[in-house]
Amino acid sequence: MFTAGRAHRISNNTPKAYTSDF
Repeated sequence: MFTAGRAHRISNNTPKAYTSDF
């Protein structure tokens, strides 16, 4: 599940959110 969310974060281009996804 976090994998799909991670891709979404990358699309947002926001490293902060990317880390928050975990």
